[in-house]
Amino acid sequence: MEENKRLYPISREVFNQKILPVIEASYIWKGRPPKVSHYIVKCEILTMFLHLFIFIYTITTYIG
Repeated sequence: MEENKRLYPISREVFNQKILPVIEASYIWKGRPPKVSHYIVKCEILTMFLHLFIFIYTITTYIG
C-alpha cells in the first residue's frame, strides 16, 4: 500500500533511520506504550505546520 504524500510527508524508512532514534533516546519509557505510532503523530504535526505556513503565506500575499 502506497502512502499518501500529503498525509505522510516523509517516508517511514527515513523516519525510522533519522527521527525515531532521537525520539527513543529522549523518551522516558514509563507507563503504557503509546496507542498511536510516533510516525503518524510526527507526520500529522508536519502536515499541520505545512497547512499553517500555506495559510500565512496566502494571507500575507493578498494583504501585502
